[in-house]
Amino acid sequence: MDNVNVDCEQCGKRVHTFWQDPVGKFIDFLRISRQIADKIYVISHNYRGEDAQFLLRRFMELIWEPKLIMDGSKILSMVVENFHFLDS
Repeated sequence: MDNVNVDCEQCGKRVHTFWQDPVGKFIDFLRISRQIADKIYVISHNYRGEDAQFLLRRFMELIWEPKLIMDGSKILSMVVENFHFLDS
């Protein structure tokens, strides 16, 4: 992360993803095919607080059917496709 104007040797062009559709770009990133992993575990700090709500909303818009484990209105775990989202 030395100079943001210089492309990364491993990843290519640097992109500021937090300006337009960060949730969609995050999901797109997760869906990139990975030969070494058939399941993707995503562990997030504050997932049960509010982070999960943004993802759940997008999954519902995409007509995906997430499986939820909840504690009241807080989402403790969500599984959708080959992704398993957890709170840290």
